[in-house]
Amino acid sequence: LRSMVVVNCVVPVVLTSRIIPGMVKRGRGAVIVVGSVAGRQPLPLHAVYSATKGFDLLFGEGLWGELRGTGVDALVIEPGPTATEFQSVAGESVGTDHGEPAENVVRVALDALGKHPSVISGWFNWVRANAVRIVPRSTAAIIAKRVVEGQTPVELR
Repeated sequence: LRSMVVVNCVVPVVLTSRIIPGMVKRGRGAVIVVGSVAGRQPLPLHAVYSATKGFDLLFGEGLWGELRGTGVDALVIEPGPTATEFQSVAGESVGTDHGEPAENVVRVALDALGKHPSVISGWFNWVRANAVRIVPRSTAAIIAKRVVEGQTPVELR
């Protein structure tokens, strides 16, 4: 869990603090922070992951605000399940939904760069990420737990 916090929170802060000053000095550049729709909702059984992705969202959107007018863009891309090796490496199953192709996620990010502080890839992911606006967070947490339980092997719960 500590490693996840380091990779998802500490590393983006350290890297951006080192590369952004040069970009600002040149008056051009871009930073894309990889968030997740998980960062917009409570996610039982993956609480640390969703918390780190919530950090990434607020960090990236904060950078976007700080960098306005400098010629440097910042964007948070928020994918949902994406067709990569992530689930198999994590020992999880995603059922028959193997996720959105990574190429689509990249295309959405590049299309939004310079236009928005953050973007969610895929319409269903947008619905999933914004469901917490419709129902209380407690209800969203209960629903999310049921979904995650179905995707997580018992030994990893």
